[in-house]
Amino acid sequence: MLSLFPQPGPSLRDFQTLLVKGAYHSSAPVHLLASHISQSENARGVLITPSRSKILKSLVEFNDDWIANNALLGHVAPIFSRVSVFYPPSPAHLSMLLSVLRTANMPEPPVALEINRETALVTAPSIVILHEPASYFTSRGIHDRNTWTVSSYLTLIARVFRWISVVEKAFDTPHRPIIFALFDSQLDNLKLPLVKMPSKRYDIGNEAYEAERNESVLLLAEKYFECIATFKEDIAEVPSSQDEELMTDHPNWRHLELFRRDRPDELETFRWLESEYQQGNKNTTKFVFDLS
Repeated sequence: MLSLFPQPGPSLRDFQTLLVKGAYHSSAPVHLLASHISQSENARGVLITPSRSKILKSLVEFNDDWIANNALLGHVAPIFSRVSVFYPPSPAHLSMLLSVLRTANMPEPPVALEINRETALVTAPSIVILHEPASYFTSRGIHDRNTWTVSSYLTLIARVFRWISVVEKAFDTPHRPIIFALFDSQLDNLKLPLVKMPSKRYDIGNEAYEAERNESVLLLAEKYFECIATFKEDIAEVPSSQDEELMTDHPNWRHLELFRRDRPDELETFRWLESEYQQGNKNTTKFVFDLS
């Protein structure tokens, strides 16, 4: 079963498209990839994220107990070797990546391109993850505030869907559609204008007005996905626990709410603790699940 956690964490229902938002743990995409790829020797994954340094930093700081103790084991390491990771630093780079990212069976692009070993996949992936695309639109000092619109974000999603459809058609595997998951911790709060102002002369320079003109990207982005997973942290409750040796003082429960857009009334909820303990000279994070 697919999961965003190590075992015995909660499993996900079957899905083809998944949106993960909120304060998810940094290793959640890793667990989704590992749980999927471990199901079949032919399964492969693609992870697209804006920054190599940021994702590595977050994984090192979180230091997931399961990854720390299992990633190099003989039955786990081959799973991660079947994941291709790409780091396009901007929306333009992401669009270019998808135009040159190819497998042997895919049709030739309209413009002749030299095959690049770094963007040549061994075979079609069975799962594609787009990680933290909101960071493209929240970085300060790189682009003018009027550069991006709601459609800028949605276009990235549409481009990934388009690439997946081309791959599926090339490999003719309708019985095994490629899974697409979007992970974005900033999506809940991301707001962009619907349209770009046609000229600076219409920009009144009032930040309050600019904020008023912005619209929630989430309301439109979530319509592309059949399954929505929202991570939340309970900052009010202080639970008792039997695993005191693993717990920091006054830990907080974390929650996952999971539902399908076609069945919004069937809400699944899970909760767990993320507890730090000392392993060697490093703090390691262990999941303690509420299985009651």
